[in-house]
Amino acid sequence: MKRLACVGLLAGLSLSGVALPVAAHPHSWIDMVSRLQIDDQQRLTALRLSWLFDEFYSATVFDEAKEKGHSEQQELKLFLQDTLTNLATENYLNRMTLDGKKVHFSPAKEGRVSVTDGQIRIDYTLPLPQPLPLAGHTLQFAIYDSTYYVEMLHHTERAIELTGPGASHCQRRLQSPNPSAEQMSFAMSLDKTQQADDGLGTAFAEHVFVTCQRSEK
Repeated sequence: MKRLACVGLLAGLSLSGVALPVAAHPHSWIDMVSRLQIDDQQRLTALRLSWLFDEFYSATVFDEAKEKGHSEQQELKLFLQDTLTNLATENYLNRMTLDGKKVHFSPAKEGRVSVTDGQIRIDYTLPLPQPLPLAGHTLQFAIYDSTYYVEMLHHTERAIELTGPGASHCQRRLQSPNPSAEQMSFAMSLDKTQQADDGLGTAFAEHVFVTCQRSEK
């Protein structure tokens, strides 16, 4: 199995020999939880993420483990390792900016993989090379596959958690996707053998905004 099918696609979502269930984009779904770690100076120090893969994609991973003679745990370990390694080349699909300036993450750490009701879940932490000051600034991020082969959503603001001693002075806002009728029609027209141009996923991406007030000392 090729863990990263092409630029912008998540691990293994273009599986040779696997019949995908629908003839339209997206072909797979990830439910996300993002936890922003904020220190006592209202600085972002790390982003902790949890991704829950859909049932069908999870089943393909387990089926391939059987074909290769791997145990479930062996395959899950390889899946986590390959996923994080390949995502690192794309800044973990995270388009984060501070006042419009792109933010780059350090290599992922604390990676874990588990199974919840038949669905694969990965948890990992993205450290920052240096803390980002949030007070008086605007932090924005979006996590998505630019080709929209995979849909990645938080679904609700509750899935975006502000944690740490400085979090009480901060607020987050989730902006839902608002694709045009033309963009939705185009996505529906693509079957599993077709590759959308980079950029289609932008129209279907959520955007998260975080602002912090300076604390009074």
